[in-house]
Amino acid sequence: MTKLKITFCEPSELLDTSRFAALGVTAVCARIYLLDIPDMQVATLIHFVRDTDFGCEMRSQFWIIVPGADDIARGLHQHCMEEMGNLASILPDLYAENTA
Repeated sequence: MTKLKITFCEPSELLDTSRFAALGVTAVCARIYLLDIPDMQVATLIHFVRDTDFGCEMRSQFWIIVPGADDIARGLHQHCMEEMGNLASILPDLYAENTA
């Protein structure tokens, strides 16, 4: 297991956000570093979120920026699968409770 530090940043640091509000979109952005080597960025993350008729849709992308970081990529993939599985099990009820 690779221990990572996630540092969130403003979407405008990575994206042109000038039309986000008009399009009903937003993003959660972060830079990912090795915990033991804080100055070593290993990846960039963008969770891109758009409004839909039934809530919102999120698409996530990671850019691994360290050559040969297969373990990091596998770990991030596993983390995302677990995180999205957990969210899928709680978000529909949460949405229903807050949109009645």
